Amino acid sequence: MSLIPDNWIREDFLALALHYAARADLNISVDEKDFMQNRCGKAHCEKAKAFSEGKSDYEIIKVLTEMKETFFPGEKGTSTLKGHLVGLFKVDDDYSHLEHNLMLGLDRLW
Repeated sequence: MSLIPDNWIREDFLALALHYAARADLNISVDEKDFMQNRCGKAHCEKAKAFSEGKSDYEIIKVLTEMKETFFPGEKGTSTLKGHLVGLFKVDDDYSHLEHNLMLGLDRLW
């Protein structure tokens, strides 16, 4: 059975990527929640959160890796997606070591 969700749009994927990234330092701040909702919309954020519940980091990373080219293709797409993630990490003025490490890992996958 595939973990890849059907009928997702770019905002759903971005919300999942941001939600996963926001959990990197084990705390999703109010500023991070606001950032995600401003980028994707509240409904997409709730959809991504519901999708990720009960799934392991491995499962989420697998979905992000498999769907990335669909919504953020090529080098330009990768750069845009990374910009969203770094923006999220910096929104609470605490780009932590855990967030840096997550970004390094995602760099290797994308």
